[in-house]
Formats: sequence, C-alpha cells, structure tokens
Amino acid sequence: MATAQALKRAREVGVRKSLGSTQGQLFWQFMFETSLIVAAAVVIGLATAWFSLPYLNSWMEERIHFSGPGRLPLVGFIAGLSVLVVFLAGAYPGLVQARFQPVVSLRGQADSRQAGGLSLRRILVTTQFTISQILIIGAAVVTAQIQFARDADWGFRSGVVLTLSVPERGQMNTLREQISAIAGVKNVSFCYQPPASNSNNQTGVRFDNRPEGEPWIVNNKPADVHYLETFGLRLVAGRNLQPSDTVREYLVNETFVKKLNLASPEDVLNKKANIDGVSAPIVGVIQDFHNWELSEAISAISISTDSKSYSNCAVELTSGNPAPVLAQIKKVWENNFPDYYYECTFMDDQMEEFLESENIIMQLIRIFAGIAIFIGCLGLYGLAAFMVVRKTKEIGIRKTLGATVPGILWLFGKEYIRLIIIAFVIAAPVAWWVMNAWLQDYVYRAPFGPGIFVIGLLSTFFVAFLTVGFQSIRAAIANPVKSLRSE
Repeated sequence: MATAQALKRAREVGVRKSLGSTQGQLFWQFMFETSLIVAAAVVIGLATAWFSLPYLNSWMEERIHFSGPGRLPLVGFIAGLSVLVVFLAGAYPGLVQARFQPVVSLRGQADSRQAGGLSLRRILVTTQFTISQILIIGAAVVTAQIQFARDADWGFRSGVVLTLSVPERGQMNTLREQISAIAGVKNVSFCYQPPASNSNNQTGVRFDNRPEGEPWIVNNKPADVHYLETFGLRLVAGRNLQPSDTVREYLVNETFVKKLNLASPEDVLNKKANIDGVSAPIVGVIQDFHNWELSEAISAISISTDSKSYSNCAVELTSGNPAPVLAQIKKVWENNFPDYYYECTFMDDQMEEFLESENIIMQLIRIFAGIAIFIGCLGLYGLAAFMVVRKTKEIGIRKTLGATVPGILWLFGKEYIRLIIIAFVIAAPVAWWVMNAWLQDYVYRAPFGPGIFVIGLLSTFFVAFLTVGFQSIRAAIANPVKSLRSE
C-alpha cells in the first residue's frame, strides 16, 4: 500500500530534494513514519491482547499471563518483531520514494516504474490470498469433520439420557425404585460408564477352548440388564443378560466376533469367554457402537453384570420439558446421598466434550482466516489504488473511443482474477496435504471432496469483489475529460 501511494508524494520528495535533502535523509524520514505506525499498532495490539486474554484463558482452559518468568522474553520478542516489521514495511517504499528525481517529481511526471512497478505488489497480494485460501479451506474441512461427528450414528441413544454418579453402591436398589417412580422417567440403568466414555476398562480375553489368550484386548463394560434399552443398543444375535449382581454371562459386540475371525455372530453364542479372569458364556451379540472418540476405531466390547463395578446411574427421560423431572431426580439423589455433591450430565454434553479440541481448532482457524482475509483485502486495496492511478489516462482514452463501463471493469477485474487463481493453484495442493494429514488421525472422517476447494475459491472472489469493486466502479464511471487532464 505504501508503494502504491508513492506517486502521490512525488512532488513532496521533489521539493525536499531541491531544498537540499539527501536520499539518506528522505529514506530515514519514511522509516520514521513507518516506525510511528508500527508503534501505534504495537500499543493497540498489546491493549487488545491484555483485555482479551481472560476470555482466551476461559475459552481454552489455560492460565496464560503477561507477568511471570516469561515476561522478559515476551518484551524482547515484541521489540525484535517491531524492528523487523519496520524494516520490512518501510525499507522498500522508503528507497523507492527517496530515489525520485526532483525535476521529474516537481513536474508531476513520476510514473509507476519509478514507484516500483507491479511485480512486488502482485507477489505480495498473491501470497496474502494464498494464505487466506489455505485457512478458508482448512476451516471448511474442520467444520465438515465436526458436523460429520455430530451427525454420525454413534450406535446408541444419547439425546434424552443423563448420568448420575453413585457414591455408595448399597443405595442402588432404593435409588432405582425412587427414580423409576418419577413421572417422565422411562428407564434406569446402573453401569460402570456410558457406551462412549474417556474412561474405559481394557483387559485381556481368552475365547472358548483356545489354548492362548487373544492378541488383542477387550473393553469390558459392567452394566445391569437395563443398559441396552436405556441407551438404545441393538441385539443382532442371541438375547440380553439375565439379572445378576455377579458376572454370569457376557454380551459382546460385532467387532469382538470379527476379531475372533468367526463367520457370523451366531458362531460365538453359548461359547465361553474368559475376560479379566472370569469365565462365562456369551449369550448375545450387540451391534457395534463407538466407545471412544471418532478418531479411534471401535474396540472389541464385552458387557456383563457386576454390581461392585457400577459407578454411574443412567436415566432415560421421556420427551418433553425435562426441568421438573430433573428437579425431582435431584431431590431423590440428595435424600439418598446427603453428604455428597449432586452432579448430573446429559449424554449430549458428554458427546460435545469429545469434540472440544476440534471446536477450539475450528474457532482458531476461522479467526486466523478472517485476519488473513482482512490483510489480503488491504493488499488488494493497495493494488487497486495503484492501478486506478496508473490507468487513469488509459481509462479516459478508452471511454473517449467508446469503451463501456463493463469493459473498463473487466480491465481491472482480469488482473485480480488472475492473481486469485494463481493463489488458488498454490493454495489448493498445500491445503489438501495439510488437511489430509490432519484427518489421518480420524478413523471415521468426513469426505474431503472438491466442493470444499470451490468454497475457498468463491469466498476469495467474493471478498475481492467487495474490496476493489468500489474503486473500480468509481474509475469506470469517471468523466473521461477529468481523466485525460490528470496528466
């Protein structure tokens, strides 16, 4: 932007040189002006960071402070960055303007070649929009993955199920009876953990009469006989567990059967499995469900009755307003456990916790994409301003010879379109490589098709049109007589 506006200061440079200023003095004058702008930006940046830091800490659950042992390195970093920005932003424009010839400048005959031409500006604008498009594509991919996770079939019901901690197992039967009696409660189940959880019990397994244990581990989930209906888990073979307080039978999932290399779920029924040192028959096979985040593959899972391992109470509610039901559940729980703090969690909230890191990444990418787009718009605005000044006389001649407003707009537009397409050609493979590497961490992931790249390209075109449209239209509809007089 500074080089684009250099022509407007040509007469000033001519006057100063005619009064005895040297190139060095003019150069450092422009560097000092740049220093003032950078200093103001640093002050505004520090103030913004200071006031936004508490919100950032709350959002990311961090404890970042300006004070402390990292204070001196931070001051050194800001000072070094400021000096670097001053030289990067001010050196080239300062040299360009300091080299203006006084006679030519005073006559108003300084042209775009003396202002540095278009090459550097084109490179900078292309770089800015390359970064913008990479971040736009990245934000689109992360958003698609999060939406995919939210819409995915996890294999169990989550929307109307809440979990309560059970601090004392001796009160479980009483708690079940009292909560089941509440209008609006559909099912009650005691279990170690819900189907999907960050806390899972992994153990070894030996199947039937095989002499050795399997080379894989099983996720054992102790739960009562109401577990399946409470969470909507589906049987594909066999039957549900029988009521018991100890391990008498096992349910396993489809992945368990596949890992045994058996042809069908029926082949595992009534065969014994030794899981965590307890041998019992397998009486049913349930459909696979996700027991981890979507970034992890579904584990081999076993479910068995074992009341001493129950630590949670899962309550399925009927549809409708849950507030009165929740109030009654809380009252029942507090009557049974008066010495403990009551806390309940809806399964939907637990599912959101699985996506917490992805949500933070998505928000950060969106913020940085917005900043990159804004900076790219500044560069494009500077290029447009330069082109308007450079082509003023050309526009006047073209309009005098009958050129239309759309034709003049195309004169400007083709330059911007070319730079954006070049930026896209660079950004697309880089964004594909980066986001494909990120998605490698997910066993189950959203499709990564060409539509996302089209979104990035069209978004950049739209932003570019809003940025330079006003200047281009104003130049296109200007009076050609005034345009021809501009030189």
